[in-house]
Amino acid sequence: MNTLIMDAGQVIGSKYKIIETIGQGGTSVVYLAENLAVNNIWAVKAIPRNSPWFLTEINELMVLKDLSHPMLPRITDYFEDENACYIIMDYFPGTNLQDYVSRNGPIEETQLIKWTEELIDVLIYLHGQNPAIIYRDMKPGNFIVTQEGRLKLIDFGTARYSKEGALEDTVYIGTQGYAAPEQYGTGVSDERTDYYSLGMTLLHLATGIHPLQIRKDNVIPLLKKAGISKRFAGFISELIEPDPANRPRNSDDLLKKFHKATRKTPIQFHYNKDKIVFGNGKSTLAVASILPNSGVTSLCIALGICFKKSGYRTALAELNNSGDFERIKSEFETLYALDDAGSNYFQAEGLRFYPSVTDAGIIPKNQLDIIIQDLGTMQNERTVREFNRADIKIILCPNVFWKFSHIKDFENKFSNSLMDDWIYAVFSHDKHEEKILKKNYKLNTVVTFPQVFDIFNPSGADLKLIKKAVIKLFGCTGQKVGI
Repeated sequence: MNTLIMDAGQVIGSKYKIIETIGQGGTSVVYLAENLAVNNIWAVKAIPRNSPWFLTEINELMVLKDLSHPMLPRITDYFEDENACYIIMDYFPGTNLQDYVSRNGPIEETQLIKWTEELIDVLIYLHGQNPAIIYRDMKPGNFIVTQEGRLKLIDFGTARYSKEGALEDTVYIGTQGYAAPEQYGTGVSDERTDYYSLGMTLLHLATGIHPLQIRKDNVIPLLKKAGISKRFAGFISELIEPDPANRPRNSDDLLKKFHKATRKTPIQFHYNKDKIVFGNGKSTLAVASILPNSGVTSLCIALGICFKKSGYRTALAELNNSGDFERIKSEFETLYALDDAGSNYFQAEGLRFYPSVTDAGIIPKNQLDIIIQDLGTMQNERTVREFNRADIKIILCPNVFWKFSHIKDFENKFSNSLMDDWIYAVFSHDKHEEKILKKNYKLNTVVTFPQVFDIFNPSGADLKLIKKAVIKLFGCTGQKVGI
């Protein structure tokens, strides 16, 4: 046998203590291990040097090392000894999706659609790399369901980079029942190959039956019996067409067909009179304040948490030089609560933060539903120009009456730049300040946000008030948001 067995308590790489075995295949073993230096937990993939699939397994390291996506594990360390090489990566606690289905039975359509959106998102991310990364082995056994019900992709041993001009795959690899026909010598793997295995994965989740046990002519009847709607069953059936030419052509086509089958877009926007609003489900919110230290960053985080909890991919961009985002990052690092970090961003609490952004173009808008811009204090015309580029523009007012006079000073300073679609916001425990601002300062559009003690973990009552305020924000611009 080519696998490497290690005992609990064994220390490797001078700092990783094996806790237990959490996964085993024919070519590698995955262990749960503790980093003795910082007392945190990681997954360790041990690949024996004498494995005939050694180079294939090492491919996982090469593919993952430069990727950054919430569904993918980060590679944090790598070392070798005379017996094996060891890949240290994020550990995702949860249940293997195949075991989850075996234990709980078929997945009902509402949940299946949510997971389909996550699976499509990670495929679009992989296929959007240059060159595109073709995963080639999507199946329930390669996913973990976290305690929050989100999916994590845990195995990259079969992924490959797309090869222009290739006529067929040189290595036949994949899992029977899920692998597309072209993976067995009839053509070359491309994005449509992953669409096939996505379809077979959805078929398994919807019916609880392994794809090898399902005839192609019985797919629709089985999905109908499982309670899957006609539209979504048709979407799954199109994904598993044997001929790649009959599957979705690319990411845009895949999303279009998914949205049509589910009538789902991330946010539902509508037309209001002659004003065109955004039908692609994406929106940018900009927040600036009248006075310094008024709580712009807190409001941005409150908005971000609200959207994140509603299932939207959300990023916060710091378009000022306050340094607040770097201080937030430092605190999360101290607490070992940083989910991810790249050269120009970090991720924590399900939100992506871009500190000290000088060019908003660095933010990958195709990977996000909502972008919240923290502009700090409205200081000059340059800030105003950036502010006015946003879809929803929020001015944070002081929340104590002896500072309300600054509102008039602000309006006088920017009298040539004021726009009718600017929305004024205030932190308050009730509507008192909002009423004063409307009556005494003639502000027609004022939205009250609750004063939250723990902004990253608002109480249920506070979150309800935040959502109510967000709905009002969108309503002020003639739009409707689904939260």
